[in-house]
Amino acid sequence: MESITITSNLVSNSNVQTSKINTYLGLLNSDYKNIVKANFKNFKSSSIYSIKQRVKSNQFQTCCSVGTSLKVLIFFIATIIAFI
Repeated sequence: MESITITSNLVSNSNVQTSKINTYLGLLNSDYKNIVKANFKNFKSSSIYSIKQRVKSNQFQTCCSVGTSLKVLIFFIATIIAFI
């Protein structure tokens, strides 16, 4: 009988980070999210789809701070009015 060893190396990028996560803290703990974000930012691909995805992710990461502060202000005013 012959022994067959199968190894797969899907990503051979030197910028990809790996981390030893020893404890289970849930599906999306902060270490895992930081590794995924760093790998996503460092991954270089020249396909049109990947370029579009990087542009979309940058758009969704930036949030209008004025809009957020107005929403929070309106929420606090509504809760104060509700208790008066």
